Amino acid sequence: MMVLNSAGVNIENMYITVGYDTVLRQDHAILIVRDNGILWVLDERTDAVVRDDYIHYFNPMISMSDDHNWVHGYRIAGVWFAPTDRKNLLESLVL
Repeated sequence: MMVLNSAGVNIENMYITVGYDTVLRQDHAILIVRDNGILWVLDERTDAVVRDDYIHYFNPMISMSDDHNWVHGYRIAGVWFAPTDRKNLLESLVL
C-alpha cells in the first residue's frame, strides 16, 4: 500500500479485504484500489490487475481502509449470515 501511496494513489482509495477463495477453499487477502469509480483488485496469486467484477471466486468477509471497517454478510433462505460464521453457514446449506 505504501508503494502505491508514494506513487500517488490516495490511501483513502485502498482497501484490504480478507475473504474466502472458493476455488482453493482457503482464506485469502486481496488489495482493492478505487480509481475513477472503478475497483481494481491486486492479488498476490497473479500478476494481473483486474476489475472487481471479474473476481467470482472470492467471498469477502471483512474489509479495512485507512479509517473504516466493514463486515460482509450473505443472505441464505432469507437469513443473513456473516461469512466468519462458516459453521452455521454450511449447516444451513445442508438442511
